[in-house]
Amino acid sequence: MEFSPILQRRGVGEHPNRGFETVTLVYQGEVAHKDSTGKHGLIGPGDVQWMTAGQGILHEEFHSEALSRDGGTLELMQLWVNLPKRDKLTKPNYQTITADKIPVIAIPENRGFLTIIAGDVSGLKGSAKTHSPIIVMDGSIKKGGKCDYPFNHGWSLIVVIRKGHVKVNHQPVTTGQTITFSQ
Repeated sequence: MEFSPILQRRGVGEHPNRGFETVTLVYQGEVAHKDSTGKHGLIGPGDVQWMTAGQGILHEEFHSEALSRDGGTLELMQLWVNLPKRDKLTKPNYQTITADKIPVIAIPENRGFLTIIAGDVSGLKGSAKTHSPIIVMDGSIKKGGKCDYPFNHGWSLIVVIRKGHVKVNHQPVTTGQTITFSQ
C-alpha cells in the first residue's frame, strides 16, 4: 500500500498478545517494533520479525520514522502461529531476523528462489527459533519455475500467492488466494 508523508507515526499502538507467535515478513518499506520486555527492532525488505507472546506481552508496530516522514510503499505479511499447549505460558521473546541470516534455495535454471525462515528444508535450517514444529518458507518463482519438496507426514501445508499465479498439485492459485493441504 502506498502512503503519503505524514508528521505522526502510522501503525498499531500498544496492545496485548498472549498464547501465540506473530511472524512478520516485510517486502517493501520498514516496520518498527517495541515491546514490554524492552526489546525493539526495525525490519525492512527481506527481513522477518518473530515475536513469541507466550504468557503475555504488550507491543506496538509502527511504520519507520523514514517511511512516515517521506511516504512510500509498505507491503508485508503477518502470520499468527498458535503455541502448543505446553508453551502457552512461555516467557515472551522477540527475534529480528535480517535477510542476510535467512538461507536461500535457488530454483533450477535461474527460475527464482525460496528462503527458509523456520524449519529444515533440504539440509538448510531457518534462523527462527520456534516452539512449534514448523517450516516457514518465502520466495519468488518465475514462469516455468518448479519446486518439489516433500513435507513430513501428518503436517499441513498453506501456500499464499502474493502476486501472479501458480499451480499447486495441478490446481491453479492466483494473486491473493490461499490454498491449504491438511493431512
